[in-house]
Amino acid sequence: MMRALRLRPFAFLLCICVTVPETRVAGQITLLDAGTISGNTYRNPELGFRYQFPNGWVVNDTATQQKEIAGGHQVAWDDARSKKLGDKAPGQCTRNLLFVTQHPAGMRLNGFDSSVFLMAVDPNCVPGVTFPTSVKDHEAIQRIAKLVVSHLKMSAVTDRGPVQLRAFDNAGRVMLAISEAFDIFISEPAGSTTQNIHTSTLLMQAGQYWILWRFAADTDYNLKKLEATKIFFDA
Repeated sequence: MMRALRLRPFAFLLCICVTVPETRVAGQITLLDAGTISGNTYRNPELGFRYQFPNGWVVNDTATQQKEIAGGHQVAWDDARSKKLGDKAPGQCTRNLLFVTQHPAGMRLNGFDSSVFLMAVDPNCVPGVTFPTSVKDHEAIQRIAKLVVSHLKMSAVTDRGPVQLRAFDNAGRVMLAISEAFDIFISEPAGSTTQNIHTSTLLMQAGQYWILWRFAADTDYNLKKLEATKIFFDA
């Protein structure tokens, strides 16, 4: 059953620094530029933005990311929930752009390792849902937020409270911020544990794609530090 969403204000500290006109993006999402990484900055000229993740964090490769997703430790986009995929096969609806964690993969930790996951989504996979053009378009905001919540799934999770949603305008660019908290069950050779995870999803449109950041941390305090990381838009 889909969880109800209601508009509720909450503190969201992501720093938006510069705005630009809409970026032109063409072709299938599999052809989308994956971007480049220099130091702690991810850049994608095709999508028209740069993202500065926390200094000293670890950039994970595709194999590590897939292992995390398979183990239920990382979020994934559920293509099966798209009732009308047209001629798009699974795997053609999204392109993973960046996955960074606070610690190296495989490092023994006492709790959940904070992470930032960045992906592009092809909205053609979910026909009938359009990105809101105004923060006053509450119907479109609720519709796309429900879709994102239903498609972004982690295995073996229990909700800890209501989903919080905020839409805000950045010099004409509409952005959505969706906040959730989970209990996640993790089974490992050393034993099974239940961990609390705080997440925040930031969604915007760049050209013909939706761009999605997924921040995840073990505490609300650490989540707010991730939300305070910076996005720069190319002029």
